[in-house]
Amino acid sequence: MEQVITAILSASFIYTLIRISTPLILAAMGGLIADQSGAINIALEGLMLMGAFTALVFSGWSQNSTIGLLMAIVSGILLSALLALFHLHLKADIILAGIAINILALGLTSFLMFLITGIKGYSSGIAVDALPNINIPILQSAPFFKSFSGHSIISYLSLLSVVGTYLFLYKTVFGLRLRSVGSNPSAGLASGISVIKIQWLAILISGALCGLAGAQLSISTTKLFVTGMVQGRGFIALAAVLLGGRKPLRVFLGALLFGTFDALSNTFQVLTNFPSQFIYIIPYVATLIALVIYGQQSRKARQQASQAAEAQDI
Repeated sequence: MEQVITAILSASFIYTLIRISTPLILAAMGGLIADQSGAINIALEGLMLMGAFTALVFSGWSQNSTIGLLMAIVSGILLSALLALFHLHLKADIILAGIAINILALGLTSFLMFLITGIKGYSSGIAVDALPNINIPILQSAPFFKSFSGHSIISYLSLLSVVGTYLFLYKTVFGLRLRSVGSNPSAGLASGISVIKIQWLAILISGALCGLAGAQLSISTTKLFVTGMVQGRGFIALAAVLLGGRKPLRVFLGALLFGTFDALSNTFQVLTNFPSQFIYIIPYVATLIALVIYGQQSRKARQQASQAAEAQDI
């Protein structure tokens, strides 16, 4: 156990935490923006998977990781546009439409990977041009802060996305309209705001961020694509949105919390003799516990609001 504690306090653990948390942060910010518009995005998982697949294929085809990165963003936007089309124009339930997108992404990426490589579910034979790590000299010379150097550009973008999401939602006119539409669509319509246009843009932004998150997994963290490689991160990111009370900073901390549990599972696997089956479920058990706590807090808040309303009536 002493080895585990030492490892957790080391700079290498912080480095791993940032790398692991990157896709969670980006997907959570995307989920938050869609949620604030009143269009909860259940398809985060599928959007990330499509981004991971597209990034690797185009990076390998062009031997240019930048092209792979851009195409991952494009694929996330296109797939999220399908979600917006079904929900906003064809009036499909957004939860069911999101589940359908997740299933579509899983099947489509598996099928296309088989067509490209002749192998089911694995990117064998694709020589990927991985994203380079960016070394920041001023941070590398500091004992603790050196763990913040040597990451891909996506990791740094994920940190900037937290600030950008806050400024977008709370410091811009469009962000104000987006939040007003999410809280009261009827009031938005009455004031002349196009609810459908706002939700379209929110869903597309969500897709772009998820595509970026997927690219981190395939052309930075692992340098390969495996069917289902997102492994529930989209749902964990959605849990971070709920746990964070739909506030950018809190959502960011929620994503970091889940990333911490994921990093801890890796540390326990290397330094202990715990059965690997139990180690792998640590992040998901933590997600369930967090959602239970969130549910209890939400129920308590609703009860207090109901009691306050009854007191006013009396």
